[in-house]
Amino acid sequence: MNPSTKFFVGIIVLIGLAVGGYYVYFWSTKTFYTVTDQFVDTTGIETVSVAFVQVEEYDSLKVNKVARMLTQEAHEEGKVDLLKPRTFLYHFFMAGDTAALSDAMIDELAYTHPAIVDPEKQLMAVPNGWVVRVSFGEKMIEPRSEVTQQTLFFMPRPGVRAKDLR
Repeated sequence: MNPSTKFFVGIIVLIGLAVGGYYVYFWSTKTFYTVTDQFVDTTGIETVSVAFVQVEEYDSLKVNKVARMLTQEAHEEGKVDLLKPRTFLYHFFMAGDTAALSDAMIDELAYTHPAIVDPEKQLMAVPNGWVVRVSFGEKMIEPRSEVTQQTLFFMPRPGVRAKDLR
């Protein structure tokens, strides 16, 4: 083989490896998460979408990619009004990373959310979860801000819908 043929074959092999690597990464992200509950609130000036997403592990790269994919999906499927400001809140958790509410948490919820009558039966705590907040201005297709942080949050227990608790 002459040198130019070797070079051409090398380029084709590298492109094939890059495409194969992309597909492996893409499909590993697809099986990485499950949306367990979500709702969209359109009652105010701003549209707010809240989702609880169970993941296999806390991988910040995959968590952010999933948040971007879910945001894009919400825009493409018309789940949110593009003419209003929009905020997406994604709460990422692992199945084993949930806990019952402590007395201090119940007292805090009684003060901050008095409408929740029996929080220990309706909510559970996720002490090491990740929250991704993506904000868009009105008529914007690029996010105004995107913040990812590890934090404690509360989520509905199995069988309780988040929409019923807001």
